[in-house]
Amino acid sequence: MFGVEEAKLRPLEKLLMSLEGQLLDGVIFQNCIEQPFESQYVTVARNNEFAEEFLYNIRIIFQSLDMRMNEAHEVDQRQKVVGLLGLFILHFQLYKGIDKKFFSKLWDIHKKVPAVHLAGDIMFFQMSFSSEEFLT
Repeated sequence: MFGVEEAKLRPLEKLLMSLEGQLLDGVIFQNCIEQPFESQYVTVARNNEFAEEFLYNIRIIFQSLDMRMNEAHEVDQRQKVVGLLGLFILHFQLYKGIDKKFFSKLWDIHKKVPAVHLAGDIMFFQMSFSSEEFLT
């Protein structure tokens, strides 16, 4: 086919099948946050200073977004909510601990923003995304 031996196409076919499985199964984000971040030179999951700084910045981003949410001149705050949730879930995945008071505030943001338009006809629903990530 197209002057290429069938045996040489097998690795490409395997790669395409793997990518198709990841895309259709929706596990790209999950694979991203579950990858090993530790190395012999860098500790991530046991680095308390980094964990605190990471959560501090997540809180600052949240405060900034929460204040400007649903304003008349809102620009991209809703899209940033998606990234904020991704960061929070990454923090949870790395450190397993959760600040229940902050989590409650973050969880309640769905009341202001039940859905986020990403592109075309693709919508992001915080409630279903968050519950899938935290309940699995």
